[in-house]
Amino acid sequence: MDLALASAFPGSLLGVVPQGWMRRWDAQGHVSRQDWHSAAIVLAGAQALILSDEDLGHSTATLAYYRRLCPLVVLTLGARGCQVWQGDRMTAMPPRPAHEVDPTGAGDVFAAAFLIRLAATGDPLQAARFANVAASFSVEGQATHAIPSLAQVETWLTQHPIEAQSSL
Repeated sequence: MDLALASAFPGSLLGVVPQGWMRRWDAQGHVSRQDWHSAAIVLAGAQALILSDEDLGHSTATLAYYRRLCPLVVLTLGARGCQVWQGDRMTAMPPRPAHEVDPTGAGDVFAAAFLIRLAATGDPLQAARFANVAASFSVEGQATHAIPSLAQVETWLTQHPIEAQSSL
């Protein structure tokens, strides 16, 4: 992707999901992790960064670096929910318990749901909770068949209120 695209939509919510920049393929088609060298350029105008602990190679130093570059960082933790980092404040958002059938695409569902709810509400914690629930439903079936409707996610959220866990 042309890095200039990150600054092509001034005034818009720019959320970055860097997985493609953090992967490389060898001659045999094996995928492995690599450093994201363009992070500072891409994140210069971003409002949110969404990535997984696997993307980071479980590196707290890399996470700290990205947190300095972007005001809102969401670290997805699969079945353990996610962490929402706003500056130095971290809020742990618990998951919706799910019976995993096919995890393919759950991160994409999470990212889309998070950014849609963030744009609608301006509340990153509400967006993270919404995205956790949407992604958890999406793993309970094959391919795209389990992606939930808006009504399904909102009904579950209404029936299961929670308190987020913050720490400094």
